[in-house]
Amino acid sequence: YKPEYKTVIQFLMIHRMTPYSTLKAVLEKASDGNDTDIDKAIQVLNETIQCLLQKIVTLPCEITGERMCVLITTADREDLRNYLTPIQTEYLHRVVNAILTSEDGFVGAIDAINLHTQLKKGRINCVDAENYLDVFVQKKLLMKDQGFYCLTALSIAELGPYISEHYEVENCLLCKTIVIVGVKCPKCEVGLHKHCFDNFKQGFKKQVKCPKCKNAWIEHIPEPVMSIDHHSTDSDD
Repeated sequence: YKPEYKTVIQFLMIHRMTPYSTLKAVLEKASDGNDTDIDKAIQVLNETIQCLLQKIVTLPCEITGERMCVLITTADREDLRNYLTPIQTEYLHRVVNAILTSEDGFVGAIDAINLHTQLKKGRINCVDAENYLDVFVQKKLLMKDQGFYCLTALSIAELGPYISEHYEVENCLLCKTIVIVGVKCPKCEVGLHKHCFDNFKQGFKKQVKCPKCKNAWIEHIPEPVMSIDHHSTDSDD
């Protein structure tokens, strides 16, 4: 493939998750402005790296709506031992479970730390748990703000099959990707990402109607808990 594609995959191997616009800028810079077709680059790279059980996936950040590019493994999507220890992996699964079984897709920091008492593969204390949570944030598996944790685009893409198999989650009716943090129609309870709903309702001059049941969508839509930029492209420590 083109030499500039090598720069793109190297960038993703370092950062694992980056905004789509950033990856496009990387390609443009590497090609001296001659190539801006990042979608084609992703297609070619995926054909090349599939034998390595890797794949580049694009999906929206549930919090900001920004389109993200992530590099995932297509082997055992539940197995995170390539970059986490066994006890870290078990603890992360406990946190993920707490997030996915919550009402809003978030878990508070104190509740997350207290999950260390449920581990079976070893013992850790509160300080260890807090340090592990920092590791998960640094590795872009979790986002944290205002004392709450939620999943990132990377963790949703990486654990997608596992999440779909073990939890009652649905795909957003509009973007067709898993929705964990979102809004529900007050009538039929179909789930949508808030940013998808915000874009959808721009097409209505008066009363917004549910894209599924067509009933009026009159429920107040609260702002998401998290609103800051969590997608720094700094490399993992």
